[in-house]
Amino acid sequence: LMNRLDEKFLILSEWIPSLVSHCSEHYEILEVKGERITKYENQFLETPALDSFENHTRGRKDRFKARIRRYGSNGISFLEVKHKTVHGRTLKDRLLRSKNRDWNAPLNESEWDFLHAHYPYKKGELTSMQCSFDRCTLVSTKRQERVTIDSNIRFQSDQESSSLQGLAILEVKQVKID
Repeated sequence: LMNRLDEKFLILSEWIPSLVSHCSEHYEILEVKGERITKYENQFLETPALDSFENHTRGRKDRFKARIRRYGSNGISFLEVKHKTVHGRTLKDRLLRSKNRDWNAPLNESEWDFLHAHYPYKKGELTSMQCSFDRCTLVSTKRQERVTIDSNIRFQSDQESSSLQGLAILEVKQVKID
């Protein structure tokens, strides 16, 4: 679902077991190497003027986000650019990063080329802002749909760290909203 519509909901973490139980007839839990919960790590790219952040918080319909994401299930990381279109569709482009370097190492020349081709803001740079969380993914057995539940959400920068204690983010990802 690299081209999708999505909706996010902030929920109490204590709801997760009941939600998953109630979905069992229509969804399977994604399992990778015997694990149903996977750690995700993100390192964000941003402009000095915070264009991505400002456009997101102001609810701009056409906006972009760039990050390096490490998938804990396999240790693979990608440079990713997400574009939220004026029609609410999320388009994601990504470039596989080398396993021979740290997952959040500075960008190399080909990664900068990728970023400039997909991220329209000038002077995007790697920031100290990181986010990590544990993800459970439910896959619909009947249609092209996924539900992700992110918990243990933690934010960290050079100066401080914070977490969303007791809260989780549930996201429904579909080809079309139904």
